[in-house]
Amino acid sequence: MLTADNRWVELDADPLAHVAHIEDHEEQLRVSGWSEWGMLSRKDLTPLWLEIYQRPQGQEPEFMVIVCNLGFYRVVYAENTPALMSLQAQWAPAIQAAAVTELLGDLQENGTVSDVASLVQRALSR
Repeated sequence: MLTADNRWVELDADPLAHVAHIEDHEEQLRVSGWSEWGMLSRKDLTPLWLEIYQRPQGQEPEFMVIVCNLGFYRVVYAENTPALMSLQAQWAPAIQAAAVTELLGDLQENGTVSDVASLVQRALSR
């Protein structure tokens, strides 16, 4: 879990351990009190994104962040809002780079490389 003072600490127990018998992930989250809070990037449209869930304040960790990469994922936790903001800031450059790379690849594959894409490609190749 990432703490508010930007340290990684091990949790004493997995916050989803008590619902491990439930096969449906969405049901596990609902039963455990997690609700969808937001997303960083666009799910399934970019090769890397964060799915963010929150549970009521006062429960630690307050946020669950699922780091998704087209078929793979890792779950990390943020202690509170300041820790979540730090976690998002740490992932934002990688997510942005993955989205831009995916976009440029799509433009090339479709034969629709625009002037803007050409400028970006030239700038990146320097």
